[in-house]
Amino acid sequence: MNASKKILLVDDDENLVEAMRATLLSKDYNVIVAYNGEDGVEMARQEVPDLIILDIMMGKKHGYAACAELKKDPVCAGIPVIILSGVGEHLNEPEWTHAQGRTLLAEDFVEKPVKPAELLKLVEQMI
Repeated sequence: MNASKKILLVDDDENLVEAMRATLLSKDYNVIVAYNGEDGVEMARQEVPDLIILDIMMGKKHGYAACAELKKDPVCAGIPVIILSGVGEHLNEPEWTHAQGRTLLAEDFVEKPVKPAELLKLVEQMI
């Protein structure tokens, strides 16, 4: 039973969030949502989820900045982070590299769109 496992989804694409949320709810995960990096960091501090799935390219605070802040926070530092983003077309731009995501100590980096079965497999590996 996964109901005790809390997952925070942080992404500004509401349709994608709802699709991922439905996938995770189908396996009885407790899913909470934030639609920008700033709110995601605050929600992580308040809710202390078991896993954070974090987009990169968002308003208010991009995912790399949010991940760096979370990994420096004593309350959130141990929470695994999966960076999920469609930055493939921006990989030649230094601010959006996969290496940067791993440098920030994210546990995994996955390209959007992610298939439901792949998402569930990743989540189960992390928590």
